[in-house]
Amino acid sequence: MEDNEKSLDSNIPKRKFAKNYLVVVLDMFRYGESYDHSDYYTHEEAFYVAKKIILSSFSKTGKDGYDEWMMFGEDAIIVAINGAPKAPHFSGQVFVKEVCGLIE
Repeated sequence: MEDNEKSLDSNIPKRKFAKNYLVVVLDMFRYGESYDHSDYYTHEEAFYVAKKIILSSFSKTGKDGYDEWMMFGEDAIIVAINGAPKAPHFSGQVFVKEVCGLIE
């Protein structure tokens, strides 16, 4: 089994991808469920897509927006694959708090 065929449990995708960074979407409503969204050549591309996925999963602002996202939204993580350098840390939760105006 090649490195990019291992299970998500080890933060490596189950199917083959040709690019360097994989966006994995986590369902906040169905805790523990996730799917491989798509792969990208740069971590900047992957971060852009991850943020768009997160932003599209809630509509309110402030504490109501954060609560909506926590209950029903989607989070996204970036996984380096195919020997790519590890992507800089990204926290969907911190991103949503910033967007909702709960932290500066």
